[in-house]
Amino acid sequence: MRPALLSRRASDFFWQFRRLQVLRRLVCSDRARNLDIPLSKHPDRNGAPAPSQAALNRWLRAARRFADFAELVDAEMASMDHANLVICLSRLVREFERIEVQQKSGKPNDDIKVASNLLRQLLASSEQKLGQTDSPHTLSNLAWALARLDKLFREGGIPCEVQQRFMYGVVRRALDVGLDSFPTRDLPVLIWAVAWMCRGAGE
Repeated sequence: MRPALLSRRASDFFWQFRRLQVLRRLVCSDRARNLDIPLSKHPDRNGAPAPSQAALNRWLRAARRFADFAELVDAEMASMDHANLVICLSRLVREFERIEVQQKSGKPNDDIKVASNLLRQLLASSEQKLGQTDSPHTLSNLAWALARLDKLFREGGIPCEVQQRFMYGVVRRALDVGLDSFPTRDLPVLIWAVAWMCRGAGE
């Protein structure tokens, strides 16, 4: 058998084994014990069947431990739709806020490196898939997450800067979708987030 084929099969086995490890912990957790776990027909980059977006959404919300959440996101990021990517960004905001509180109280935290690497990947993937997003709710939540991450960066809470071009891309996409389609709750969120990110830009 060719070495390249052996290497590919070993890689496929590794990713499937890693996914099973993460999912086993999630399924055994208290909140996830009764979750339905349907699989979609679309294979991910490693040849294993990708979970449906609804199932992935439930797993992301059920992952209590940050380590479980981070492993799941790392394994499934390529197959996530934009709504689930935004959920991940919002979870990271909360994690960075928690880490910041612990650091101010003098408690060491080993999650900062993992969270920072995950954030960079999520921002890149979210920006890449922005043109596929038609949901006003998802766009407003994305803008909100970006603004909160920008606040954390300016206060020294995270080492990764959120580029303003990303927020400009969100605005352009929102205009393409149509601001008149934004629900009453979502439009003020979008406007506030844009105003926060762009404050002082003309100075």
